Amino acid sequence: MDFNQLKNFMAVARTGNISRAAQELYVTQPSLSKSIAKLEEELKVPLFRHRKGRIELNEYGSVFLSSVDIAFSQLAAGTQTIQRMYEMDQHILSLGSNISAYLPAVLPGFCAAHPEIGIRQRDCSTQQMINAILDRSMTLGISCEPVKHDQIRFRELGHKEYVLMVHKSNPIANSEWVQIPQLEQEIFIVDSSRLRLAPLQKLCQEYGFQPKVGFEVESTQLLYDLVENDRGIAIVPLGLGCDLMHLHPDHNMRLVRIDEKLPHIIIGIASHRNSEYSEAAKLFEDYLVQRLAEEDQMIRDMGYEFE
Repeated sequence: MDFNQLKNFMAVARTGNISRAAQELYVTQPSLSKSIAKLEEELKVPLFRHRKGRIELNEYGSVFLSSVDIAFSQLAAGTQTIQRMYEMDQHILSLGSNISAYLPAVLPGFCAAHPEIGIRQRDCSTQQMINAILDRSMTLGISCEPVKHDQIRFRELGHKEYVLMVHKSNPIANSEWVQIPQLEQEIFIVDSSRLRLAPLQKLCQEYGFQPKVGFEVESTQLLYDLVENDRGIAIVPLGLGCDLMHLHPDHNMRLVRIDEKLPHIIIGIASHRNSEYSEAAKLFEDYLVQRLAEEDQMIRDMGYEFE
């Protein structure tokens, strides 16, 4: 028997349908049927029973599937082990983040300081991050919310309050503070990678109105462009607002404190609880801590240290 035969067997066992399994595997139905028949011939044991258009594992097939599952799990574990060994030997970091554009902003400075470390990075959802850390395809995950799983360690590195970012022509821009009821007629731009729509809706509903959402984005540049062109207002972390104003000296934006206790956005690092921190991972975490301290100083220098 070979690797493809076992993959075919698992697909048929899972779907209970030769046609559906063939579609998933991108093979023809006759070739899949032939593969299963050849496997049964080699084992000299029938693995399936046919019942009204379905194909089901018999008792022999169920026992064999358990063994195949174990074999594939061991193979995956072995693959992950050698990948981790290689990454540690080659100083490669696999990074993910559920915060839009965060890693692209952080990595140039880190790579300049540590050119010997190779980087693999991707944006992902929190659940995708958890899955990747658990299967060891991701070394570190940078998250804007706590990552809760018994196999994942999570360390919060810092936090920032939310502020309102508005165009300077908006009357709100002249205020030091804004209260949520004042925003009833405003058009919101929601950055779903930093403040999801649900908490905003809940907050506004407490004051008897539904927020008018004009845009839901996962792009920092698009968020900036929309506010800069007076297409709406955005609730953003203080650090991001100051960073955008720092990067665009000729901006037309203003930051206004929100007179509500919105939960602060956090920055934290998630990693597998059973994995030893590599030297590259330690260096990256230290770099993030330093960068957050520098961001705090930038905020103070710009006069926007609210809390």
